[in-house]
Amino acid sequence: MLISRLELERFKSYERAVISFTPGINAILGINGAGKSSLLEAIGFALFDHKPPGCKLASLVREGARSAHIVVRLVSGVDERVYEIERRFTTSTTSSYRVLDAGLSRDPSERVCLAEGGETVKAWLRAQLDLDPAAALDELFQNTIGVPQGTITAPFLQAPRIRKAIFDPLLQVEEYRKASDALLPTQRGLDERHAALLRDMAALDGRLENLADLREEQAQ
Repeated sequence: MLISRLELERFKSYERAVISFTPGINAILGINGAGKSSLLEAIGFALFDHKPPGCKLASLVREGARSAHIVVRLVSGVDERVYEIERRFTTSTTSSYRVLDAGLSRDPSERVCLAEGGETVKAWLRAQLDLDPAAALDELFQNTIGVPQGTITAPFLQAPRIRKAIFDPLLQVEEYRKASDALLPTQRGLDERHAALLRDMAALDGRLENLADLREEQAQ
């Protein structure tokens, strides 16, 4: 998945902004308080349904406004088509959350809606990211993409139980366990077949030994 464009309207300090991204590394520069972190927060909220800890919906809406609008344009890593994730919200609730096919029409009003509603949109995003259907998108963002400055090593300093809760879902440890369990019947079947072949080989070895004795007797 490649994010190519971010549109903001009345989001935090932004009245209106359009930011384009290019393939590879993109650097966002600005003085403190310029709104750099807000760009990442907008992406996290639109794509991963993530808000910073303790953040209320009203704090994402520009001061004095009653609603905000985020559009993230992306190129799918599954089919290489262009899609847009659109999220409109007020100070108290999300009013619209949609996935639009941006490759079918240049006119936003004519774009086909492929998914609508929180759970449906998040299911679509999980499929795009090749995640387990039950994966928590907000936790994925918090622990990988949107790690706050200065805390990237913090999880490694936690107790083993806490580290396990953070890293097992990221590394899909449970998926490996399920795959291993699913292969157990195959392994047992191969082990049984191997044992049967060893028995057959032992029987053939015995017959070969008898054959040598018979040939010796015939030679006499």
